[in-house]
Amino acid sequence: MKYSSLVIATVTIFLSTAQAANSPFQNPTEYKSKHGILEITPSQNDAAKFDFQINANINMYVCEAEGTAYITERDSSSDTWNATALISTDNDFGEQYCKMEFSKDKAGKIAIKTNFGCAAQCGIGAEGAMDGVYNTTRYNR
Repeated sequence: MKYSSLVIATVTIFLSTAQAANSPFQNPTEYKSKHGILEITPSQNDAAKFDFQINANINMYVCEAEGTAYITERDSSSDTWNATALISTDNDFGEQYCKMEFSKDKAGKIAIKTNFGCAAQCGIGAEGAMDGVYNTTRYNR
């Protein structure tokens, strides 16, 4: 009986460690760019995705988006990855989704690139405010 409990405990610890090792984020992390703040939260149930919230502005015009990004490529040896998020929008331009592409480099910076559909997430003067390079901040939750 003790042996089977030990095996179950060992397997559980191994699986938990394996999942954590595959996740690109272990803790919520905040990044900043020239125009915005990106908050990333690890996914609770799937190592191949993360939740995000972004708030960017140019002057008094604001862009906001939140959703889930799915890892599309990952290189664990260099700790780099690419991810994509599709956010449903309500706009007049025919684009039904805001597509956001995330790319993390070796230095830990995250570059975000958005498509025309993301204009619906922004005030008139803030189109493109979410695009750019985001650096990790010293403040991480």
